[in-house]
Amino acid sequence: MIRTHLVVVSLALLLGYQSPALRAGEDEGIARYVPWSGSYWPIGEGLLISGPLAKYDRATGHRAAAWEYQKNPPGSRVPEWFGYCHAWASAAVMDREPVRLRSAWSIDRRPLYFGIGDQKGMLTACHTADIAQHYGIRYTGGAGEDPNDIYPDQLWRVLKLYLQRQGIPLILDIEEGPEVWNYPVYAYRVAYWPAGPGNQYFAEMSLLMADDAVPPDCVGVKVSKQTYYFIFRLQQGSVVAGSARWVGPSITNHPDFAWYPHTARSENPEINYTAVKRLVDASGSGPATSRPAERPQPRRRPSRVPPATSAASRPAAWGRIAMPANVIPGRSGGTHLSSNSWPELPTPTAEADASEPYVLSPVELLSLVTNRTSAFTLDVTVDKFDGGHYTPDERLTISGTSEKAGYLYLFYLNSEGGMAVLFPYGGIDNQIAAQERFALPAGGAWRAFGAPGTHRIKGVVTSMPLIISGLMPPAEEAAQPRDFQIPPSQRKMFHKILGKHHKNEPIGGEEFGDASPGHFLGEYAQDEVAFYVGPLPPEENGRRP
Repeated sequence: MIRTHLVVVSLALLLGYQSPALRAGEDEGIARYVPWSGSYWPIGEGLLISGPLAKYDRATGHRAAAWEYQKNPPGSRVPEWFGYCHAWASAAVMDREPVRLRSAWSIDRRPLYFGIGDQKGMLTACHTADIAQHYGIRYTGGAGEDPNDIYPDQLWRVLKLYLQRQGIPLILDIEEGPEVWNYPVYAYRVAYWPAGPGNQYFAEMSLLMADDAVPPDCVGVKVSKQTYYFIFRLQQGSVVAGSARWVGPSITNHPDFAWYPHTARSENPEINYTAVKRLVDASGSGPATSRPAERPQPRRRPSRVPPATSAASRPAAWGRIAMPANVIPGRSGGTHLSSNSWPELPTPTAEADASEPYVLSPVELLSLVTNRTSAFTLDVTVDKFDGGHYTPDERLTISGTSEKAGYLYLFYLNSEGGMAVLFPYGGIDNQIAAQERFALPAGGAWRAFGAPGTHRIKGVVTSMPLIISGLMPPAEEAAQPRDFQIPPSQRKMFHKILGKHHKNEPIGGEEFGDASPGHFLGEYAQDEVAFYVGPLPPEENGRRP
């Protein structure tokens, strides 16, 4: 079971900081409580049935597991994204988080023990058919459907209504395609700059949300972030209705619809919400009331979460608002901006604690990994050096030195445009000293993997620790590459941009923005080493060429 600890994180660092010098305006909202992270319980794996529902049946005499198995049978043919993300997100918004183990007697008078995952799973099952208010229409790929909905001005209004004015989270499907990937959002920020004639503005929208790329027994919130870009027009200080359009990477990577659950309801007739409430611990964070609200309304906030406040009540530099977080280290019709249309953003100058983490959205991660500039020197190499040759699954080690102290990150970029995180792993401290050689992994080796071709190791040293959105939990074996749990539109973006980076092709603003990572990270360094992975060439005249 993974238990995480609470740390205070500056919201300015979580969402990113930019100097107000060039800003025309900004707006943000923060919910009064933070939804908890939990599994989306993939249907194909059947773990919700064999674990939480089976225990629920033993405690109550119901047949919830059998009903669920008949309605949603598991198996290898079930698409990987099929699951209960909507129900987890709703439970995380409406119910307090279970944080303690529970016990009960079964109907045959035998002791039952409910872990954190069991309790979260039972709560998830209570919300599979909630009555909710929806904004935007789900895109299924059908004829006549609008792939650009939900439009950014509509989403902005809804975020303001729920997070800023009412202090409650809002759930978003962040995948703009036919699949549905729901996440509860608890903070947003929109910053905007002049972008052309006719009162046109360029805007960056940042969202903080609870992630579900966690084990079922995770306690707390694993923070995830998304960054979107759009243009709009202002008239007398108000956004002109219908003027907003997604731009750049957000044309094919933006939320599909938003919703808020106001009445808990289970699709499974064998699930009783009251019975589940008696079985679970309800002492964690979340709504103060155990009853679902009949309509969207503010909830009494836990004492450790500051109240939502408006941008006008704080300094222009966006202030420093402490937020609790558990750190677990284009289609047609879209509006395009050319690469030279993206506004030049200033380098951050705000004073901040460099030990506080910065959350990287997938867009920001791509910007960091594909950038080739450095503020100081970093040298990264493999044991066969640049241009070396490895056979598939051959062991390799990585070493290097950094001119300055900082936080080290190593990424594996394979020949097919895929990426995995090699380091940090297994709770190892990733702080390195200046001019001190590092060698990884300690006491072992990674293996060259992926299709034959040129592979790369990307090393990055930052002045602050990072939280990488969507990064999967560490494997049981410490030194294992870590993949990402991200929607298909973002995975396509990864492959497209990393493929261009692999071929040394130019990457511009239309794809994901070309601002240097220094604009949101401050001082950092990067280096890259390339090597070939594939079968050894045949011998000629008794030796290999």
